[in-house]
Amino acid sequence: MATGGGTGSFTFALDLPIVRAGATAVLLHDGTVLIVGRTGYGGPTEIFRYDPTGFGSMTTIGSLDAGEDDGTVTLLPSGKVFVTQGCCTPGTATETIDPTATPPTVTPTANLVTPRYVDTATLLADGRVLVVGGDNTGFAVSASAEIFNPSAAGGFGLSTQIASPGTKRWWGNAVRLQNDNVLIVAGATGSLQFIPQAQLFKPSLNGFVNTGSLHDSRIWATATMLTDGRVLVAGGRGPLGQLQTAEIYDPDAGIFASTGSMAMTRESASAVRLTDGRVLIAGGYAYDAGQLDSAEIFDPAANGGIGAFSPAPAMNVARSKAAAVLLNSGAVLFCGGETSQPPYQLTSCELFQ
Repeated sequence: MATGGGTGSFTFALDLPIVRAGATAVLLHDGTVLIVGRTGYGGPTEIFRYDPTGFGSMTTIGSLDAGEDDGTVTLLPSGKVFVTQGCCTPGTATETIDPTATPPTVTPTANLVTPRYVDTATLLADGRVLVVGGDNTGFAVSASAEIFNPSAAGGFGLSTQIASPGTKRWWGNAVRLQNDNVLIVAGATGSLQFIPQAQLFKPSLNGFVNTGSLHDSRIWATATMLTDGRVLVAGGRGPLGQLQTAEIYDPDAGIFASTGSMAMTRESASAVRLTDGRVLIAGGYAYDAGQLDSAEIFDPAANGGIGAFSPAPAMNVARSKAAAVLLNSGAVLFCGGETSQPPYQLTSCELFQ
């Protein structure tokens, strides 16, 4: 068990059957976790299910045709999981995993209108999925958006293009706010011109409006909604290099305010809001250190409400691009990710308690 400052600790959990980086972990309605993503570029696409009860179990429940690393994975109200194609060839294919079926099934669903990857996909309050930006022709970033309706066409789904947000964006973040608007923040254009301007998708308008601008433009950042409805944006890479800064978006004021900085720069880290309202940010990559095993906890109430980071215990394994999810028990599961040593991707998982 790794030790260090702060509260909590990391302990090893069951390994994945094969290495996995750039995957996504989704907590299902029954408390189990679906881990979805491809191994490397063009590698296997098995879907894993982690059951945290008892001593835990890790099983393979199916495989994908379209889903890859850096694709999108969205839990639908039905309990099914909607997956879009990922790196590194932009595509339109989508699939739906039904983990409630016996045995679980993977079914092709309606194509997207525009080929894309490293886009964002966000569940709307009405059960549809908003898909924004991404690469659509190989380093030609899209300014388009569409909405996928999983219940249309008898469950086959239908994706409909909507008015463009007007900004080309990939490697951004999307967070559905408590008022059901969707914050689209961070990212860059295809030429890696970083985007300070954030946007809101407003379902009432079926379109986009500009909102505040980041103090530090960034890609490969984390974006986490706090319990009071504000959004913490932390780390990543900016025009002048990697960042340890963080800022908070206030949806009432429509502005970003700087908050405490992390102890070190991090890109491609994992961030999860804990049950007490603090945010755990772990792992990632730094130029001078490679993949990181360090972790920090952001407390939004610290420093008179400005917020501050404090050290957390180190992970057992240095990793970036790990899949991470909060379990019903309050523990956080981290699985897979990239490492600086061969074979450069990980099977290991660990729990933060």
